[in-house]
This record gives sequence, structure tokens and C-alpha cells, in this order.
Amino acid sequence: MYMKVGVRGSCLHNKLQRFNHPKLAHNTDVSSFLIVRHPYERVVSAYRDKIENADKKVYYNSIGRFAKLKYRTTSPDITATEREELIRQADKKVRDMNPVTMATVISRDNPYENPLGPTFEEFSRAVLYDNKRDMHWATYERWCAPCSTRYSSSLSSSR
Repeated sequence: MYMKVGVRGSCLHNKLQRFNHPKLAHNTDVSSFLIVRHPYERVVSAYRDKIENADKKVYYNSIGRFAKLKYRTTSPDITATEREELIRQADKKVRDMNPVTMATVISRDNPYENPLGPTFEEFSRAVLYDNKRDMHWATYERWCAPCSTRYSSSLSSSR
């Protein structure tokens, strides 16, 4: 028995209210389990899948560009006008590429194209310090409400 309830209004995963029904709660024929990964492993996996090896621009637009612009170190000699032009050039290359590989170095002369997407450090800073949330790297309780469900087993994929 599943009862789907949206978590925080805009969640792709639904909070599952399982085994709260009296007939299911004490049924020994029914098993439930939760598989978890270490939080750092999830962040690395999200970066590799959604940013580094992405073939879609959605994550570049939602966090990649922000992380790169905020945390990319550039020469102090670059003027604000030059910076805006370098960013515009990099954004155009992202729009024109199909598929987009964010790990690609396009130009050594343009710091916003070296690499095209954010580095892991830039991405991590945006996730940690700027409240850039997504179900792929958010904590489990934010999206899945594991404490509200009685699981028969909890498994970890940690090494």
C-alpha cells in the first residue's frame, strides 16, 4: 500500500507512507528496506553524473554556471567588462555544444572555458555554502522522510 504525498511541494520522489496501516504494520510477510550511500559518495556521484559527464544543460543552468561564476579564480587584471565578455563566450559554447561535456577544456585563454563546467571544488562549495539543493545530493530526510517509515532493514552501500 502506497500513499503518495509530495514533499515540500516540488519533489520528483514522493514520500511513501508505508506500513502505517495497522494491517501492514504487523504483517510478517511484508518486508521493507532502505538502501543508503555515504553523503560524500552521493555528492561525488551527483557531480560526475549531473555536471562532469552531463549531456544535458539543465544542471549547468541550475547550479553549474552559478558555481563556476562565483568560485572560479580569475586574474585580478581582468576588468568587469572583459569578465562579462568571457562569460558570454563560455555560455554561448555551452548552448552550442551537443552533447555538452562540462569537463572539456575549450580555451586555455578563457578561465570560464577551462574547464567549461564547474570543477568539483566549485560545485561542492555551491552545494555546501549557497544552499543549492537538489534531490541527487540533498540529505535523505529532506526528500524521502526515512524516519516516518518503519523499515525491516537498512542497507548501506559504503565500502
